[in-house]
Amino acid sequence: MGIGAPVAHPQVSDLRRARTSHKDPIVLYLGDHDASGVDIDRDMQAKLNRFDGAVEFRRVAILPEQIDAFNLPTRPPKKTDSRSKGWEGGCVEIDTLSGQQIRELLEAEIIGLIDPDAWERTQAIEAAERESLNNILERYRDDLEDIA
Repeated sequence: MGIGAPVAHPQVSDLRRARTSHKDPIVLYLGDHDASGVDIDRDMQAKLNRFDGAVEFRRVAILPEQIDAFNLPTRPPKKTDSRSKGWEGGCVEIDTLSGQQIRELLEAEIIGLIDPDAWERTQAIEAAERESLNNILERYRDDLEDIA
């Protein structure tokens, strides 16, 4: 589920649905590294706190350490943004990351959420199911070819 600055009603209902199914949702957020971007973090956390702290909010990008790691270009704070007063350092837009970098950051975050033992069990079950289906297909392949 992706959400931008405001939390839209359908997305809030997705969070409610997850809570009623006894899952603790995690919101992964990618945003600008500037005063407004940080304010979005604060605002989102405040909105998500309406769920009794059951929704975890994680900023995946842009983090200060990513600016150096990815050698991202910075710009000065926008003078027209009232939240920029007192902002230290440069600002970085989310679209300075490539699509590949965004995929890698999200993939690493999601993989970090997966229980490796449960993943292996699921992979083994899926492999056994595929083998079983292939055996059934082989057993009836001639009959299926006659029908086609």
